[in-house]
Amino acid sequence: MQRLPSDWIQDGYDVHVVYTAPHRDAAHALHRAFLAYLDAEGIPYTRPVIFEDPVGPWPTSMWQVLLKNPDSAAIAHDLGRCVAWMMLNRGDLSVMIHPNTTAAADFGGHLADHSASMLWMGKPQVLKLDIFR
Repeated sequence: MQRLPSDWIQDGYDVHVVYTAPHRDAAHALHRAFLAYLDAEGIPYTRPVIFEDPVGPWPTSMWQVLLKNPDSAAIAHDLGRCVAWMMLNRGDLSVMIHPNTTAAADFGGHLADHSASMLWMGKPQVLKLDIFR
């Protein structure tokens, strides 16, 4: 079955950068640089939050930004630019990007977003997915 992003992605894409204490300064610097890039490029976002303690499925510290644009063509373009920026600027940090999909009986929702429909750059982390079951 083909799933069209315009039908399934309900709330943009989350960008997560995971890190441990030795990489805190680099992660915070990347957060500041990423937000500056988004602002300079006029890419809409919300929830630029840093979590120093594990939260949700995340076993370590992480920060997140929600890429959100109501225009589906624009969000696809924005996502591509952000992926390229992260490829060039993430250093040794691990990045996970996932869509926020509509939950259905056989697909979508938080579990699928964090386990099947995500993109990792760097070393993938083992998430605590049981919280979504």
